[in-house]
Amino acid sequence: MKQILRAIVVGINLAAGTLPALAADEIRTYANPLDVIIADPFVLRHGDTYYLYGTTDARTGFRVWTSTNLIDWQSRGYAYRKDRNDFGQRQFWAPEVFEHKGKFYLHYTAASREFTQRIVLAEGDSPLGPFREVKAPWFESKLCLIDSHVFKDTDGQLYLYYVLDCSENGDSEIYVRKVSDELDVSREDTFCAKPSQAWEGDQWNEAPFVFKRGSTYFLTYSANCYVDTTYNVGYATASSPLGPWTKAPENPILRNTKDISGPGHNAFVESPDGKELYAVYHTHQLLTGGPKRHLAIDLVKFIEQPGKPPRLSIEGPTTAPRPLPSGAKIVTGRSDDFLADTLGPSWTMFNEVSGGWKLSDGWLTVKTQDGDVFEERTDLANLFLQYAPADNFTITTRVDFTPRENYQHASLYVWQDHNNYAKLALCHDERLRLEAACEVGGRYQKKLTDATDERFLRIQKAGQRLTFYVSADGEKWRQLDVTFDVTFTDIKIGLAAGAPGAAERPEAKFDFLHIEPAGGRASR
Repeated sequence: MKQILRAIVVGINLAAGTLPALAADEIRTYANPLDVIIADPFVLRHGDTYYLYGTTDARTGFRVWTSTNLIDWQSRGYAYRKDRNDFGQRQFWAPEVFEHKGKFYLHYTAASREFTQRIVLAEGDSPLGPFREVKAPWFESKLCLIDSHVFKDTDGQLYLYYVLDCSENGDSEIYVRKVSDELDVSREDTFCAKPSQAWEGDQWNEAPFVFKRGSTYFLTYSANCYVDTTYNVGYATASSPLGPWTKAPENPILRNTKDISGPGHNAFVESPDGKELYAVYHTHQLLTGGPKRHLAIDLVKFIEQPGKPPRLSIEGPTTAPRPLPSGAKIVTGRSDDFLADTLGPSWTMFNEVSGGWKLSDGWLTVKTQDGDVFEERTDLANLFLQYAPADNFTITTRVDFTPRENYQHASLYVWQDHNNYAKLALCHDERLRLEAACEVGGRYQKKLTDATDERFLRIQKAGQRLTFYVSADGEKWRQLDVTFDVTFTDIKIGLAAGAPGAAERPEAKFDFLHIEPAGGRASR
C-alpha cells in the first residue's frame, strides 16, 4: 500500500507540472580525480561506449567500467576473473583490450604459481568479457615482463610493446615485437627506450603507449617508481613503430605538482564527438605517494613545428574544473523514491560491491561493508552519487538503520571527491548519534549530536555554507549546531552506509533522495 500511495502522489505532481527536471546544460565542467579507484588505466572505445580497465584486484583479475561521456563510469563487474587452472594466478596488472577479426583480446601482466610475471592474452566476444586465456604466456621469456601495449599501424600490422622489468633485468626497458594476423608474437625483439634523461632516475621506463599522427609515431612512457611522487610521463618520437625513438627535450609532459602526486601510466582516447584527444592516467590518492591511485583525464594538444615532428602536450595534471570533453553529455540529478526495479541513468557509484545493495518495496537497501572514506582510507563501498544542481540546493532522505557498533553509519553526502566532501550521518559513536562532518584536502572534522527518533536527514547549501537538519516526521525540522563553509566544485550528492572495523554488517534502508534546487521544487 505504501508503494502504491507514493506512486499516486508522484504521478499527480508530474501531471501538474510542478516537478521539473533540472536543465541539462547546468553541468558544463568536470574535475579530477574521477570517481574510480584504479591504477594503470586503459580505455577502449567501441561504438558510442567507453570501456575502462586497470589494475584493481591484483589477486583476482580485472574489473570493467563503462561510460558514454568519459566522466561518469558504471561498474560492470569482472571482465576477467582467474580460474584455478589458468596460468595467471597473482599479480594481475595493467590490462588493455583490442579488437581483432570480430573478437576482443585482453592482454595483461600476471604471474603463475611457478613463474614471475609474463604477458598473457585472453579472448572474449564482448569488451565486457568474460575473457578466457588463449595464449599464456603470450610468448616465452626468461625474465619478468610487465606493461604490454598493442598498437595497430595504418597498414594493419600489429605491434606488441612491453617492459623487461627491473626486478630481474636491472632496469626497466621498453621493447617491441611484431604480431602476426594469427596473433603470434615474433621471436625478434627491438629495443625502444630505457632511462636516459635526468628526470627519469636510473631504473624505470615503463607503461608504453604508441599512436601515430601524420607520419610521426609517438611513444609515451612513465618513469621513476610507481609509488614515488615523481612518477611522471614523458614521450619520444620516431618515423617507424620500431624506432629508433628520440625522447623529447621538454619531458616530462605530465608531472607532479604541489597538489598532485604521481601522474602516470597513461593511455589516449578521443572525446565523444571525436574532435579532441584525452590522456587517461592515474594519480596517487595521497600527496605523499604510495600504491593507492585513482582516475584522471586531461586534454591533449599538439604544437606543430615546421620541418620537425609535432610536440605533444597534456594540459594537466588538473584538479580545477575543466570543460567537459567535446560531445559529452551529463545526466543531471533527479529525485528518486526508489520505486523502480533499477536505478535511473543519473546515478553513478563510487566503489560498487556486487551484491551489496538492492532495490525492493520502495527502498534502497545497502548491506554495510568494512569500508570507509576517512582521510587516508578510501574503500567505502556502494556510495550512490548524482550531480547536484549548479547553484544552491536542499537534499533530503529518510533512513531506516539501527547501528550498534562504533563507526557504523548511514549517510547523506555532498561530494566532490574522496578527499573533499561533507555528510550528515545516523551513526554509532559510543551510543546512537547524529554526525555532521566535513573533509577538506583529506582532513576530517565532525560535530556529534545525540539522536532520538530522528531519521529524516537534510543538508542545505547556500553559497559556500552547508547547514544540517534532522526531523522525526519530515515536517518539523531541528537545525544542528554546526555549519561548514566549503568551496567544492562539480558537486555530487549521494547516499551510503558503512561499518568500518565492525563485526556486524547491518542493513541500511533509504526511503528516498529528494533534490530541491534553490527557488524551485524537488526534481523528478
